[in-house]
Parts: sequence; structure tokens; C-alpha cells
Amino acid sequence: MADLEMRLIGSPDEVAVVVDELRDEFGTDAVIKRTSRTLPAHGGSGRVRVYIVLDGSQLVDELRSH
Repeated sequence: MADLEMRLIGSPDEVAVVVDELRDEFGTDAVIKRTSRTLPAHGGSGRVRVYIVLDGSQLVDELRSH
């Protein structure tokens, strides 16, 4: 099944909260395949970006179980 790749963009604090919540929700499962390091967003605005890749099969299983 296809993977889901997300790009999070925002202030460092906002992005950290989303990444932490995803890890809390899916961290013990095999849903999160990869998380990039924190990168500066384009434009020098002080915002950052992080890429997260989720395993599509595991994500579907997790969503169906709720």
C-alpha cells in the first residue's frame, strides 16, 4: 500500500507539538516510518518544516481499529 508523506510547516513550537502528538498516538506502532530533522522553511521567516512518512497499511489498520 502507498505511504503517506506529510510536510509540517510552522513555528518550531507548533511543529514540535504535532510531531510529539503523532509519536504519542502512533509511536508504539509501525505507523511512523521516518521523520526528518527540523529544517528551516523557505523565506527565512523563522518557521520550520518537518517531513513525516507514515506506512499506509499500518495507518489504515490503525484508523479502522478506532
